Amino acid sequence: MLIWLSLPDDLPANIIHRMKKLVLAFILLLSAHSFLYAQNEQPRDILKTSLRKMSEGKVMTSFELQITFESLGQTVADPFHADAAKDLMEEIMKAAPDSMKKQLEISMKEASSRLSASMTEMYQGNIKQVKVDFKSDKAVSIGLRNNSLRGSMDTSRYVLDRAKTKMADLLTENPIALLQVLTADTTELHYTGISLVNDEENHVIQARTGSGWLDIYIEKKSGLVTQIARSHIDNDPLIGSKPEHYQDFTKYLNYQKTDGFLLPRIVEEISTRINVDVKYRLEWVSINKRLDENTFAPEPTYEEKTRFKVFPLRDSLFVIRQFGNGSEAQSLVRITGQGTLDLFMEPINHEAIAEKFVETLIAKFPERRFGNVFCSAHVSWISAFAPFFRHGAHVFTPKGNGMMSEEREHLYNKTEDSTWKARKAEGVLTIYEQSFSKNGVSIFVMNPGVKDEWDQLHVFYYLPKQKLIYYKGIHSESATGSRTVYPVEKRLYDFISSEKLDVKHLIITNSFIENPPLEISFADFERRMKRSVNPK
Repeated sequence: MLIWLSLPDDLPANIIHRMKKLVLAFILLLSAHSFLYAQNEQPRDILKTSLRKMSEGKVMTSFELQITFESLGQTVADPFHADAAKDLMEEIMKAAPDSMKKQLEISMKEASSRLSASMTEMYQGNIKQVKVDFKSDKAVSIGLRNNSLRGSMDTSRYVLDRAKTKMADLLTENPIALLQVLTADTTELHYTGISLVNDEENHVIQARTGSGWLDIYIEKKSGLVTQIARSHIDNDPLIGSKPEHYQDFTKYLNYQKTDGFLLPRIVEEISTRINVDVKYRLEWVSINKRLDENTFAPEPTYEEKTRFKVFPLRDSLFVIRQFGNGSEAQSLVRITGQGTLDLFMEPINHEAIAEKFVETLIAKFPERRFGNVFCSAHVSWISAFAPFFRHGAHVFTPKGNGMMSEEREHLYNKTEDSTWKARKAEGVLTIYEQSFSKNGVSIFVMNPGVKDEWDQLHVFYYLPKQKLIYYKGIHSESATGSRTVYPVEKRLYDFISSEKLDVKHLIITNSFIENPPLEISFADFERRMKRSVNPK
């Protein structure tokens, strides 16, 4: 807008000054009107026009979508976003002597290659299913993630409704559904201008959603949503001292018609923080079809999912296994000569889970009393052991070290602190630091007098009569033939050898594989130790 103002030369100065003020006020009024129009009317109109083109005027009431990982790649680094990690490595390279620079370059390339392979493995085979019903404002997201350690898929399920979260945050893979939510009169919108995306002009509209601001890019020519972006600030980055600003982009590609709706078949997710491009394939399973009522049934709680099952072993020995939550824990049960139950277990830090554990044992052994409970690691929450104490158990636990020591861990929790003191005063809680024997069980501490604040006592329980060891470890590929050996396993093997213990079997506390063996033979354990040291 151009305004040319010509005034007579003989006008008094004060009149000219007043007229200039009036003109300036007029210009500001026009500008304000234009600005308000762009802020309030234009963005919503643009969104509604885009929605009409993509939906042909129809309303999407529900949809089912399956999202499958397609590929992973690197993008060109954004010159407007600093890469603290890259800057750090460049500084190290500059300061390094010439003799080390070549080796550093090789190491950096190898690290980059390993990271790329690790990320590909992380995404490979991943699937997400999204089901949304707009009439009830409910959504369910089901994630299927490949677990290379288990050799199977891990499943996660989240049921959400509008009362708990803003629906817009659930719809980033469905631009039509997103537009339907954002065109509502209650959504705060701002028009921020024109931006080029793939050499095409795009309107950029900013919308307030439940998790912050969302930038929507709509191509002027086609009216399609080309991408959305979220801005983030990491005020405490792992590398670098300054706040790290970055953006996450979701790009929509390969639009095709499905039941009269124009929808993308490919979605790309790009973050300027790590410059990784993750591509997904979209399969629109159904649109505007009635969804079964059980689709949005509440997800079972952690307590409801957790289950226990008792397996007989031999010689009055049993294994009780916890499962149902993506990982499995094994505890050993021994019927003593006095007819009581001795338990060797991973510490439980959840009262409701401990109740389930005890209920399972009572149902299996209704006539048995509890004897000793030997914990494979430091107990960090003694209140969870209330059901064991209630049934007459005596708990043995290695002493916590550093931040996990009782004196520091419960300093600000008066209830837990008093519970620790009360159980010790009652004589039903023993905290130990050295090896000892109890009721035919040898308790070995492999690193007594540990001084490293971040290390803990590593212990195992040896039953000489059964020639059996129970220890804190993890069933994984390493337990099924891999040459990989964990440090705690090597420490255990060396300790067994030095003490010349007669061992036939070992029971491991935890597992990353489904249906792990109840026990492994010491012969297999020893073979793997030797194979890892002297691979063929």
